[in-house]
Amino acid sequence: MDVLKVDLIVGASSAFYGPNAFNGVINMETKSPFFHKGVSSYFKMGERNLFEGGVRWAEAYKNKKGQEAIGIKFNFSFFRADDWQADNTDPVYGTMTGRDNPGGYDAVNVYGDEFLPEFDYRKSVVTHPGLNIFHRRGYAEKDLVDYNSYNIKSNIAFHWKLQPGKKFESPELILASNFGGGTTVFQGDNRFSLRILSFFNTA
Repeated sequence: MDVLKVDLIVGASSAFYGPNAFNGVINMETKSPFFHKGVSSYFKMGERNLFEGGVRWAEAYKNKKGQEAIGIKFNFSFFRADDWQADNTDPVYGTMTGRDNPGGYDAVNVYGDEFLPEFDYRKSVVTHPGLNIFHRRGYAEKDLVDYNSYNIKSNIAFHWKLQPGKKFESPELILASNFGGGTTVFQGDNRFSLRILSFFNTA
C-alpha cells in the first residue's frame, strides 16, 4: 500500500548498487508523504480463515513561509490464516519398514520416529523376538507446530526537506522505524516452526 514502484535491475547496471548486486537488484520506492497524503486502507478475505488488512496515513506540514517542510507517514498491516497441516503418515520413501511392521515405521510427518541401527532385530532378536526393526514412537507435527499463522507489520517515517524552497528538487532527510513479527511454518527442504518471531530496525 505504501509502495510507489518496483524496479528490477539486471546486468551491468546493478553494479551501481554495490559489490553484492552483480546478480541483479530489486529496487522498491515507497510513497512520499509530500505527494501522497491522507488515509488509505484495504482488506481481503479468503479460504482457511484468511484475513489481511492495512491502513496508511500521511500528512505534510508547512513552515512559516508556507512551504511544505515536514512530512510524516504511518503504515500498519495485519495478516492471519490457518496454515497448511502436514499430516502425511505414509512411510518415508526407501525406508526398510512399513505400516505392517510390529515395531513401527518412519512416517513422513511424524518426527523422532526414525530407525536407529542399535534397534536392528538382527542384534536384538533374543530380547525382542518378533519385533523386527523397531522405532521410537515420535511426535506428530500437529503436536509440535502452531498452525495459527499471523503477521504484523508497522512503519513510521519522518521526512524533512532541507531546502523547502526548491520543492520537488529539495534534498530530504528521512528517519524511519520498522517493526515486523509473527508466527508461521517455513518450508524448504524441511519444515520449520517459527513462533513469535520479531524484527525491528531504524534507519
